[in-house]
Amino acid sequence: MSLLPTEFHGDTTQSLSESHESKKVMSNQSNRLVSSCASYLTHERQNPNANWPNWQNGWDGRHYIDCNNGKAIVGFKSVHNGYHEDRRWSIACRPLVGAGVSLTNCEWTSSWTGWDGAWTQPSGHGGDRILTGIQSNHHGHYEDRQFKFRHCKVQGVTVVSIHRDTTWQNHMDQELKDAIETNQFYNQMTSHHSNHAQDRQFKFTRVKLCLIPVDCVMSQWTDWGECVGEKQTRTRSKTRDPLNGGTVCGALSQQQACTQQTTTTTTKKPKEKKKKVKLVIGHSESSANCPGIPSLPLVLMFLKGRYI
Repeated sequence: MSLLPTEFHGDTTQSLSESHESKKVMSNQSNRLVSSCASYLTHERQNPNANWPNWQNGWDGRHYIDCNNGKAIVGFKSVHNGYHEDRRWSIACRPLVGAGVSLTNCEWTSSWTGWDGAWTQPSGHGGDRILTGIQSNHHGHYEDRQFKFRHCKVQGVTVVSIHRDTTWQNHMDQELKDAIETNQFYNQMTSHHSNHAQDRQFKFTRVKLCLIPVDCVMSQWTDWGECVGEKQTRTRSKTRDPLNGGTVCGALSQQQACTQQTTTTTTKKPKEKKKKVKLVIGHSESSANCPGIPSLPLVLMFLKGRYI
């Protein structure tokens, strides 16, 4: 599988033509960067300033959220408390919006992030995977949290762009509030810890995903119908509508002028010849030789050279 570039830096969005490294790293079909997109995978955006979910953990308590049911993380909100030296979290999830897409191969990262360490998670996966869950535990001695992340492959998309934040999205001991645009998704979280502040800063890797076009599919044409008004018609039907900018469907019917091959003609049968019957009239020899029997006329039917 193609991996995200570890040396990806800069505040601009990387596209297909920007670097040899991006072409090499994203060479897999599902992760190949594309230069244009007819339809993006989207979601309903979380308002950064309102309607966040309630806090999902208490101070020093476990935090766990799994979006599930075709949803992804679209926003992170967190506040720090200096007394507890901990953070509370509110994670926003939204359904994916796009025809023909699904989340597959979902999994949690295999190990926890380290105490007081710097990390980028999940690591070693493609740009077509997005964050769909997060969990963490607090440790009173380290005054830190360790994290695991749930991530899924998005089936039915290609990667348009990958953007990695170059600046931290929060200050130490300050609020974190990050809500991505409707056509972006979180791919990774990066963090480092300060022993002086006993807190963490966070930044993100964001991806844009393009919906793969699905062409229209149509049935075979029927045979040409009977001539009506010197024209004949044939038809077909749609078996699949186009999606995401795919090839549109063609005509459902066609007409043409009647042709000699398709015009019905009536051939008259030849009249049957009548058989000729010839009558031969004579006297019976046997009656002449028999006394007392009158002579009878002998009628012979001659049909095609045969006596009957």
